[in-house]
Amino acid sequence: MAKPKTNARARLDLAMSMMGYPILAAAAEAIAYKVSPVFEVDSQAGNYGDVPAAELLTVGDDRRRNSDGSYKRSKIRFGDRTWATTEYGGEGEVDDRRSKQYGDYFDHELLAAQVEQNRNMLGKEKRIADKVMDSSLYTGQTTAAAAGWGSWSTSNPILDIHNAKKAMWTRTGFRPNTGICSENTLLELINNDAVFSKIHSQGAGDPAKPSDITIDMLKKVFLLDEILVGKASINLANVNQALSISSVWSDSYFQLSYIDHTNNIAMPTAYRTFHWDEDGSKVGGTIEDYTDDTTRAHVIRVREDVDEQEVDSTLKQLITGIAA
Repeated sequence: MAKPKTNARARLDLAMSMMGYPILAAAAEAIAYKVSPVFEVDSQAGNYGDVPAAELLTVGDDRRRNSDGSYKRSKIRFGDRTWATTEYGGEGEVDDRRSKQYGDYFDHELLAAQVEQNRNMLGKEKRIADKVMDSSLYTGQTTAAAAGWGSWSTSNPILDIHNAKKAMWTRTGFRPNTGICSENTLLELINNDAVFSKIHSQGAGDPAKPSDITIDMLKKVFLLDEILVGKASINLANVNQALSISSVWSDSYFQLSYIDHTNNIAMPTAYRTFHWDEDGSKVGGTIEDYTDDTTRAHVIRVREDVDEQEVDSTLKQLITGIAA
């Protein structure tokens, strides 16, 4: 693994300055760390055992105490898994001459750190979204919507989500606890006639118009612990080319997952991020700088050391055909 240059130093002042100052809107709306919760590990790579979902649901023989006073015994059969973190990051150059030139207008170092952290966050968001929203990763684990959700008066997302949850439960014994979608999909949901009516009839809320519908109301109607809405957008074009803006999270799918939030590495979960901090990495990116004498510039580096895994591929279901 590449090591930081020898004269690199941590910039805690920049990190503190950025804590209360959201970087750019795209990164501020990131959901990747909620979709794939962080688990801290003490080495760059290693092995661990997890409990397969089926193991937790198997009762086995009659569990009455034996006549001799003993109890039935069983051994937990762990699944064998591994992690190996990879370092992600980037650098921004802070030219001494330009810093003095623009010093009255903005803090060049802080701006460089914000831009690099934003790029890191967008990169992570896209990596996780690619795992979640790629339909080729769902063989036998898709549920087709009866009608596109953009058809507000004829579609029924509630029934579609119910059918998808039931399909995953039938297959695994686990019901999804989390829904994941893009902001455009959220807009279709809050304008949907069936959703609006159900919120009123079930007492999940009393919205006067679609814009009054909240995520909490939708969670109650869909019977989910969490609905994560990806709002980040990304420019797919290269520098100096015409903009090609896309939503990081696909508008074509609504994904359902079982995501464990107990921070117990043995528990079944669809996704988990392994983070290794021994090399100085911090969740969200550690900020460092060093001097590049050849360009007479400071270089601001933001880096993070993680392994973003799909842990149990069975604990997910993809609703397709939701685009009108």
